Amino acid sequence: MLYKEHAPVYNSANRMTEALSSTLQTEPGNLPRDWHMRPLGDLIDIRNGYAFKSGDFTHRGILLIRQSNLSSSGISTEKAVRLPPHFIDRYAGYRIEKGNVLIGMSGSIGKLCVYDLDEAALQNQRTGLVIFRMPQIKEYVTHYLRYIEDDLLSLARGEAVKNISARQIKSFPIPVPPREQAQYIAHRLNLLTAELMRAVAKLKSAKKSLIDYRIALLRDLLNASDAGAVPLGQVARITGGRRMPADHFADDSTDIPCFKVVDLAQIDERKKPYLDKAQGYISSDLCRKLGLRTLTQGTIVFAKNGGAIALNRRAILSKPSLIDNNMMGIIGSPDVLDNTYLYYFTLGLQLFNLSHSTTMPSVRKIDVAAIEIPLPPISKQKQLVTEIDRRFTQIKVMQSSIDNAARQADLLTRSILKRAFEGKLKGNRSG
Repeated sequence: MLYKEHAPVYNSANRMTEALSSTLQTEPGNLPRDWHMRPLGDLIDIRNGYAFKSGDFTHRGILLIRQSNLSSSGISTEKAVRLPPHFIDRYAGYRIEKGNVLIGMSGSIGKLCVYDLDEAALQNQRTGLVIFRMPQIKEYVTHYLRYIEDDLLSLARGEAVKNISARQIKSFPIPVPPREQAQYIAHRLNLLTAELMRAVAKLKSAKKSLIDYRIALLRDLLNASDAGAVPLGQVARITGGRRMPADHFADDSTDIPCFKVVDLAQIDERKKPYLDKAQGYISSDLCRKLGLRTLTQGTIVFAKNGGAIALNRRAILSKPSLIDNNMMGIIGSPDVLDNTYLYYFTLGLQLFNLSHSTTMPSVRKIDVAAIEIPLPPISKQKQLVTEIDRRFTQIKVMQSSIDNAARQADLLTRSILKRAFEGKLKGNRSG
């Protein structure tokens, strides 16, 4: 049903390409003579965010806008965290209001997003807020900032995480036509991309529907059995992590991997739930010398401290490994609990609801052990796993179609923007 409802969105991208291409000029040429190249800094300033502490993250309160929340189609709150309500006054200089334009400056380099929510929010570090020096051509400049996302990424520096400064962004050149023409171009772009924006909104809705469907599917299938439920502590081994000896870390991937919470970010549950690449490793001899006990291959790991709990990420160890003291692991007793069945069960848990409000949110081993899991016979568990795998495969096909349509919509949008900023849109007013 979901696929039939949203499949036309994929085909509409091709139809939009044909319909809109006739509106675009394709002949090469220089900028019109009344246009001028200027640095973006002449037209905008950028306000940096504040480095809020993860220990202040809460489940309710003021929305905190981070890099992960930025989307070209609006703000994504799927993995959002929040701050205590009084922070909105305490950090008023970092307040975000509806209509503000945000730009990614770390990780999601250049990602432009118009804040489209009715509630006020706060701005996290490395998320820039664009201040327009010439409000009369704000829309023109906003379209241009969206157009140069890839170019800004090429300017970014850093190894593991790319970063770009406000100075670098403001030094980037922008073609500036006369004010009335800039306003007209922005108006034309709004009209030309309106259908694309509607298609993207449908794609976004379709993707959200699939996420909700996935969660509902797990809940329905796992609770369909007539078997009773038992506490996890009775049928699984639950282990807390240990403080990692970072001064002994090596980069030899043949040694024992030492995983931290940040490593969970590499997981895409739809594709590869296995953790196999760590930021540090230690030898087996050193592990024994330090009295560190590895977790078994197949252990399901997750965050147990800090704001990362709210992200609700799960991963499976692909080999015997160590985890740090901000993580917890769980593995089923093989005689009564299939481990893949257990993994799917954990995907449906919202562990933040179990966390305790201290200076740093935390989930205790005793609370995880008390969670009740439906426990049909092993044979039935394996049947459920097979059915979940089959359904998830169908969901992946749908998600792939949605992603393909989104890419086509993005390519068409970029084509329209490119011609606009070269002065090649048909109907461009001169002066």
